[in-house]
Amino acid sequence: MLFHQVDRLTHGFQYHIERHGLVAPSRTEGGTRRYSEDDLDRVRRILVLLDDGLNLAGVAMVLDLEDTNARLRARLDRATRRA
Repeated sequence: MLFHQVDRLTHGFQYHIERHGLVAPSRTEGGTRRYSEDDLDRVRRILVLLDDGLNLAGVAMVLDLEDTNARLRARLDRATRRA
């Protein structure tokens, strides 16, 4: 799926969230952005958080906490399986 096919997304928004480090798509040799499904899921999550009233700094904090939580849960799951 292409970035612009996600509802409400513009080039300006794309630039803005990349500049703030919220999404980092891969690039082709020609410099075209390539968004994975995970990238697009993250963009959709950003839109939900913005709709909930957070600014981009708040969105960045929430995403960082969610990423940290997912890593810690994975570690706990691995440790639990070993026990």
